Amino acid sequence: MAGSEALAADLERLCAFVTASPPGTPGGTVLLPGEIERRTRAERLANGIPLDPNTLDQVRGAARSVGISGPEIDRAIIPTETQRDS
Repeated sequence: MAGSEALAADLERLCAFVTASPPGTPGGTVLLPGEIERRTRAERLANGIPLDPNTLDQVRGAARSVGISGPEIDRAIIPTETQRDS
């Protein structure tokens, strides 16, 4: 096994060992560094970035101020089921 392959195998074993540890909270899970961020990124890539109503209104206002129409704004910032599936 080459050096990089051995390192990768060692890291996989270490990750498996760490995540198999008992969680600090009963019923919880043990996560690796960056795992929450990776999950959040995947969720947002699939479903968009959640915006509170005030921020959404500000985005719409900024778009209208440069001549973009309401329906065009919503098509651009609110994903449809078809956009989510692609």
